[in-house]
Amino acid sequence: MSKNIAIFSAKGGVGKTFVAVNLAVSLANAGKSTMLLDFDLMAGQDMGRTLGILPRNSIFDLIPILDKPEAKETIKTYVTKHKSRLGFLPAVTDSRQSPHIRPEIISKTFGLLKDLYEYIVVDAGKALTDSMLGVLNESNLILLIVTPDVLSVYQTKWTIDTLQSLNFPTKMMKIIINRAESRGAVTWQEVKSAIDCDVLGLIPSEGRNVGLSLNRGVPVVLDSPHSKVSDAIKTMSK
Repeated sequence: MSKNIAIFSAKGGVGKTFVAVNLAVSLANAGKSTMLLDFDLMAGQDMGRTLGILPRNSIFDLIPILDKPEAKETIKTYVTKHKSRLGFLPAVTDSRQSPHIRPEIISKTFGLLKDLYEYIVVDAGKALTDSMLGVLNESNLILLIVTPDVLSVYQTKWTIDTLQSLNFPTKMMKIIINRAESRGAVTWQEVKSAIDCDVLGLIPSEGRNVGLSLNRGVPVVLDSPHSKVSDAIKTMSK
């Protein structure tokens, strides 16, 4: 049965998609069978562009077959393969499809994929919607992406409090600090003291390498494999 990792942030622009893509690619490069799911319904094709691929199929396209006996075998044909051996499947390929991605569709999709992959990494989006909560309900681990600034720290604390009120235990939540120790930022120690949650990883700020990888459509762990940011992500995946 797969280990399901949901990556979430209530604040946009903190690198959630970047972390999800590079963590998933790092796991796949380490020989783990890994599926990357994109449930950020407001981000268009951002994840596909970050991977440098344009998927033709989505979970929306799977809806008519989810309850059929052959669905577990058929779902493989809908998955877009990345050169890292990563499997990729977005929730939608068109914003008009988003209302159809309901919690029961999410549950059925995970039910089909859980025996096919060791890891399922999910971009859960950036809003506390029914679809996002459906993703979290299927997850074993929630990674909250935070940048070292007051607004991101405040919104992360609010997110943790909200998830606790919805009966998600704090022990299944971990923090990833992206752009750690960038100039003028709050230190990671201050972030840790402000947010009552374990820090799983510190990703340094390397704007040039990250910017080049995004523009090329090549994950940074492949584009700049010996950079500090790639080393941090590979350490985190271990």
